[in-house]
Amino acid sequence: MARITSQSCLRFLEWFTCEVLLVGSQMDPSRLIGQLQVQQEGVGTIKVIDHIHLAMLSLSILMCFGEKLDDRRVNSIASVKGGLLSLVGSTMFYVVFVSPLLAKILFRNKWKKLDMLRSDQNQLLTPLIKS
Repeated sequence: MARITSQSCLRFLEWFTCEVLLVGSQMDPSRLIGQLQVQQEGVGTIKVIDHIHLAMLSLSILMCFGEKLDDRRVNSIASVKGGLLSLVGSTMFYVVFVSPLLAKILFRNKWKKLDMLRSDQNQLLTPLIKS
């Protein structure tokens, strides 16, 4: 039989809170079904994983910053995050570690895109951090 300690009770409360947030606000079945129906009418096919990804990102933002954001802002945060992750996998970052100046010269366009994504990231996340 498992022992019940104060730490296990706190962990249960954390998981219970996460479950309530997840089921109650972000993964509300009627909200997800509504979004899926709108997409099916427009395109005809549905990519469910994108909706689950955005719901989990929205939940993460809610848990980190304590604010529920509208879908437009969550989509913009997701696009900036995806753009940054796509640049991280490129060869530019291997060259940056060897010679940052050389990388800035060789990968001018990617460097400009990186600067633009970083400024977008700052514009999106700074107000959330300050509030």
